[in-house]
Amino acid sequence: MMKNYNHSNPMNSTSSNSSEDISIKLGIIGIFLSTIGDIISSYAELLSIDEFQQSQQKVQEYDERIAKLEKQVQYLTQEIQKQKGSKKYY
Repeated sequence: MMKNYNHSNPMNSTSSNSSEDISIKLGIIGIFLSTIGDIISSYAELLSIDEFQQSQQKVQEYDERIAKLEKQVQYLTQEIQKQKGSKKYY
């Protein structure tokens, strides 16, 4: 007597569905983790841009201070030259 094997065994169907469910869940978890990684990367970029802008502002402030000091040195140099020129020997 030949046995009739039915390929639509409920155990195989449940196993297949369970495997598909795990695959879907893993895919969703992967997407979630990827999104979290993208958010962290974006935040790091924003911090980097902010730090760059702050450093540029400091450079500009230093440049302004140096320019002011250069003007003061030029003024003092001119005053010294005037003093040398106006010295009278008695």
